[in-house]
Amino acid sequence: AALERMFLSLAEEVRPQNIAVNVLEPGRMDTWMNRRGDWPGTAHIPMAQPEEIIPPAVWLAGQTASTFTGQVVARTDFGATWGDGVSA
Repeated sequence: AALERMFLSLAEEVRPQNIAVNVLEPGRMDTWMNRRGDWPGTAHIPMAQPEEIIPPAVWLAGQTASTFTGQVVARTDFGATWGDGVSA
């Protein structure tokens, strides 16, 4: 939450220069580190595949401050916003 607030404050600070600052929250990712089983009690939490964050990341990278800035895009929004290729 603290990092979100920091980036949202930064978005307001650089908006006059037409620089967009947004937060992409991918959630728990299916990576070698998360598959090791080091986190007891988390096996039931679905993990996103790394390729699932590509569509929203590319879209966010193309935005300017005049179109989309100071937003938090969470993994739960991916499927509804970016279609069937991305699941929540």
